[in-house]
Amino acid sequence: MRVRTQGLVRLREALDGPLLSVLLVTGLFRASQNAAQTTLSLIGHEVLHYSPSLIGASATVVGLTSAIASIAIAGRLRPYQLKSGVISSLLLGAVSILLFYLASNLGEFLIASVLLGISGGLAMPTLATLSTTSRRISPARGVAAYTASLSASLALGPFYETFLLKSTHENSQLALLAFIPMPVVGVVLLASFYRGVAEKRSGARAKVGALKIRESAPIRLAISAQLLYQAPFVAVVAFGALLAKYSFGTSSSTAQLGFTVFFVFSFSSRIVLLWKPDVLSPTTLLKTSSMLTIVGVVMLATTHGVALFMISMAILGIPHGVTYPVSLALLAKWTSPETRTRANAALSSVTSFVGVLLPLVLGLIAARFGYQTMIMVVLLPVLTLSVTVLRSSEEKLSRQVVQPN
Repeated sequence: MRVRTQGLVRLREALDGPLLSVLLVTGLFRASQNAAQTTLSLIGHEVLHYSPSLIGASATVVGLTSAIASIAIAGRLRPYQLKSGVISSLLLGAVSILLFYLASNLGEFLIASVLLGISGGLAMPTLATLSTTSRRISPARGVAAYTASLSASLALGPFYETFLLKSTHENSQLALLAFIPMPVVGVVLLASFYRGVAEKRSGARAKVGALKIRESAPIRLAISAQLLYQAPFVAVVAFGALLAKYSFGTSSSTAQLGFTVFFVFSFSSRIVLLWKPDVLSPTTLLKTSSMLTIVGVVMLATTHGVALFMISMAILGIPHGVTYPVSLALLAKWTSPETRTRANAALSSVTSFVGVLLPLVLGLIAARFGYQTMIMVVLLPVLTLSVTVLRSSEEKLSRQVVQPN
């Protein structure tokens, strides 16, 4: 009990410093970005009258540009450039939301999708690295705090959007526009209050070594686990609102409430990890997450009714809450500070590539066979990748670890 209390004291002290501004900016950014991602399908289908395949292509554009931005931009940032990188991503996110509101043709819709992807690909690995720079708490607890902030924003954002949709008589464009102050406030917070350790090393140009992903069991496991969950997550984000409306018989506002349920359970899982990062071993946590993912996907693909939709979203929320922080913690443990942003960018870009072709393929399947058949197809990569995760163990991790150069 004393060790746990000391950990909480250190966390509270860290939140009084630079980490607090990082967490606030993280929440503001992710709430607005997720609103754009989940509302993209509603605007495309109900306002611009695009087909599911064209909506899938737009989501593909978001995934592709996000992956490219992670590798080509975020992965190359020096420590002293991280703050500027986050500010740029926030501004791009605000512009993309404005363009989704103004979009009246396919070209404008695609430009908004491109900017949204670049914004996410630049922000996520950069914010993840900034969360591990506190001198007062461990990188694992910093990552847990960062991902808890993500989940809190993802839980509150859809709830806020549900209220907006009801208030605007289901006007998805107006509801999304109401999120534009969030990234703007994030820019002000970061520019005014963040004074990180990395910024003081502006003259340093540390050598960035190669990441030996194939030789490192922890890095391979982190990527495999994230890829396993990314497939259903991409499907839910891109088509969840339409799945809820046309397969489960909900309204647009109730569909957004389903996202709230999803992210509340995700947030609760991350709070547990923040309170006690070692509640279970990383491999046990990832194995449990993979099994829950399988159960949640099967339920979405085979059941009907609002209640079962909500239960399915709740089940899928738990592995969403667990997989990302555990994967980041593995990278934080087995990479050096100089290569951590590069490792985080690699994880982000690899998983973002799932969002490149998958939405397009799923959109074609949905247009031909329906949304629940589309979800069943997602089960194939989940089952394949679960083999790697279920065969992992702490002994194998410690035996096969290879540190980056």
